[in-house]
Amino acid sequence: MNSNQRKELLILSGALALITLLFFVDIFTPFLHNVWFLYTFPLLFSFPLTRKGISYIFSAVITLFILIELFWVNKPVAQPDIWKFSHIYAAITFWLIAFLLERYKRSISFKALNDKLKELNEELLKEVNERMLVEDKLRGMSILDELTGLYNRRGFFELAEKQLAVSKRNKKSVMLVFMDLDNLKRINDASGHKEGDNALIDVSDVMKDTFRKSDIIARIGGDEFVVFSGEDTEGTAVAAVARFQKNIDSRNEGSGRHYELSVSTGYVICHDFEKCSVENLLDKADKSMYIQKALKNQVRPIL
Repeated sequence: MNSNQRKELLILSGALALITLLFFVDIFTPFLHNVWFLYTFPLLFSFPLTRKGISYIFSAVITLFILIELFWVNKPVAQPDIWKFSHIYAAITFWLIAFLLERYKRSISFKALNDKLKELNEELLKEVNERMLVEDKLRGMSILDELTGLYNRRGFFELAEKQLAVSKRNKKSVMLVFMDLDNLKRINDASGHKEGDNALIDVSDVMKDTFRKSDIIARIGGDEFVVFSGEDTEGTAVAAVARFQKNIDSRNEGSGRHYELSVSTGYVICHDFEKCSVENLLDKADKSMYIQKALKNQVRPIL
């Protein structure tokens, strides 16, 4: 038996003992000095008890004592009707009090339950939101390159496939630019991997400054970068690659490095979506880049 059960048993026992005591007090009290109103006190003791219908039990006990007094206790000779009516009235009154107490306890219990459910819902919603934030963070970590902050290979393919599908529906051409940082191994060997990382970060920064925010810019390998863009033509592709090279040259001026950033670039534009896939575009742009690496400063698309 836990502490709450012991507390309820103590209240129940005390209330029943008080009812019994009042019954004997009432028997020996003159009719004109009735003490029935005192029965309301043990009835009110039932209020803290959480069990349903406990007030009705107390009312039944009180009614039993009233009937015992009515039929087995000597009634006064004068005013027998008033004697009988007063007993019936008292019994009805106690049952009404019990009914009101039970209704009130039920409304309180319902409100407490409703408040508890509301609290649980708020906690659940908070937990769901926290989990969604964690999942979004983990997803962001899984598709971003830690060094440059660009999309990684997984993020690139995931977003490029979606963009290609949109361009197919809208019948808009797409462009894929493949870039390779020249001489990264030489930089690492001569100046250390930290300097090689700085070179990669510089290239990624130039790419962010050159291409549109709507373009998908990614680092898909050690020294390999790609840009996927929708709604592009041959003219805009050539202009974008030329602008990128100009920005690389500007970055090299006054950099204070003992080497210059050099990036080989190839691109491809797709008009025929029946023959276009991200893998296919990547392969063609890669070949175009290697041609440009061999013939530095020339940019030739493979269609």
